[in-house]
Amino acid sequence: MRRSTINYLVDLLLLLAMLGMLWTGVVIRFVLPAGSGRHALLLWGKGRHEWGDVHYQLVFVTIGLVVLHVGLHWDWVCDVTGRLFVRGERKAEKRRPGLRIACGVAFLAGVSALFGLGVWTALLRVDELAKTSSPGYHGNRPDRVTLDDHDTPGDHEEGDAGHGKGAGQGWGSQTLAEIEKQYGIPVAVLLKRLRVPETVSAETRLARLRQEYGISMSTVRDVIHQYLEQMERAPAVDKP
Repeated sequence: MRRSTINYLVDLLLLLAMLGMLWTGVVIRFVLPAGSGRHALLLWGKGRHEWGDVHYQLVFVTIGLVVLHVGLHWDWVCDVTGRLFVRGERKAEKRRPGLRIACGVAFLAGVSALFGLGVWTALLRVDELAKTSSPGYHGNRPDRVTLDDHDTPGDHEEGDAGHGKGAGQGWGSQTLAEIEKQYGIPVAVLLKRLRVPETVSAETRLARLRQEYGISMSTVRDVIHQYLEQMERAPAVDKP
């Protein structure tokens, strides 16, 4: 197969992958926005989360094709980089081919370092946020509180981190089964009041519900609070 044909096919696949990323991004943002899972909206049998997985996979396909594209045009990358950043390289390129290669490698290393810096910065930021919401942190707005003595999490949002039965675990990381064990509200009842499909697993974390169905933590708190109030008024009657 001719080199030009290979370049054409790689560029065509790269274009299709980028269009796929754009299309799935539009689907996630506008067709199946956050909270659409609550109404069981599907597109070709896939929900918002499944299309997000497709979008994520297309990212890696695109990266792989970009690397292949650069590899096929490596001589051109080295040549242009040398001409742009090395004085006199246009005249000396035939005498110093190693310098052109070094320029290409330096350019590729710079791009990789820039990408790595972005990833590292994002991970560092996530780590900082995790520290501010971890047990023992006394900030202004902790994420974790408890419902001891039938208090709602909202009653403590402006105070210190919670303690007691719920201590040691952030709200977003708790599963539905753990919520049932901690506060006594059955998983089926919680799902029904949150208007979430009953097929959701009891091992699903609250953060996953927030991501897929647009359910805020304050909504979960309100549901638990209302259930506890009902059970307190009529402890002998099951009111789902």
